[in-house]
Amino acid sequence: MNQHGSIMAHIVSKAFHEQSIRSEIAIQNTGGVRKSIDKGDFTVGNAYDVLPFGNKLVNITMTGEEIINTMEDSIDFSINESDGAFPSAYNLRFDVDMRADKGKRVSEVEVKTEDDWKPIDVARTYVVVTNDYIASGKDGYSTMGKITENHPERVEDTGLLYTASLINYFEKKQEQTKAIEMPLAKDMSVQNYNPIPKP
Repeated sequence: MNQHGSIMAHIVSKAFHEQSIRSEIAIQNTGGVRKSIDKGDFTVGNAYDVLPFGNKLVNITMTGEEIINTMEDSIDFSINESDGAFPSAYNLRFDVDMRADKGKRVSEVEVKTEDDWKPIDVARTYVVVTNDYIASGKDGYSTMGKITENHPERVEDTGLLYTASLINYFEKKQEQTKAIEMPLAKDMSVQNYNPIPKP
């Protein structure tokens, strides 16, 4: 964890994005990522330490506005209920002001395209990969939950298991003899963070 969010959750989000093939953005609740991985060889046991749950990956078609609302939902839940709800993402970055009211905490939301980072288009739809736990509305992800309940045609079961996707991602990197690199700060989901002042 650093000032830009959970490094391991970012790596997990990137793995989900690559494994889901069709997604443009990945969103993951940081609390679902239970452990980091030390430098060295990666094992299947490591993967289950990181992601010990039996979740699946789903692709959800969401508008830019719904994505922003999802960030607001989960951050609000992280303040009032469980800090594990705080979002991590791949190909999505934003500023967070925890001191602001809900609806005003997230700003400067950008999506990474083939060219560069661009402001999110609130009217455009994006394919977002996530786990079926938060897609159902759990952990405060209420906007996702409403889509899943009211618009099931916008939710695609990828058939990919949560932990197996991370294993496959690491195995692919090993086949390519590529190490898992630390993400650059400019690619992390949280770019600027203002915490709630301590009493």
